[in-house]
Amino acid sequence: MTDYITRHIKCPEAHIDLKGAENWAYNDQITQRTIRNNVGRNQKIHCTRATSVQEMWKNLKAIYQSRGVQTQHQLMQELYDTKARKGNDIIAHLE
Repeated sequence: MTDYITRHIKCPEAHIDLKGAENWAYNDQITQRTIRNNVGRNQKIHCTRATSVQEMWKNLKAIYQSRGVQTQHQLMQELYDTKARKGNDIIAHLE
């Protein structure tokens, strides 16, 4: 399935290889269905209008990458804002 997502397997031109193009389209649809069946309800929104598995994957990837950066930024802010109070045992906390 990864080869369809990354387009390592290219769709044959229908006027040259009709059966190959039909098989490719079928496999692309199966891969799309597999992804839809394995993502949560919130992620399915990003898959609905995709016309190929590659487009679907790009949509999902974009969502998770942007959230990843936002999460990283939020965690860094929390780390920078964390301060020990008098009497806190930092060594015990780190262990």
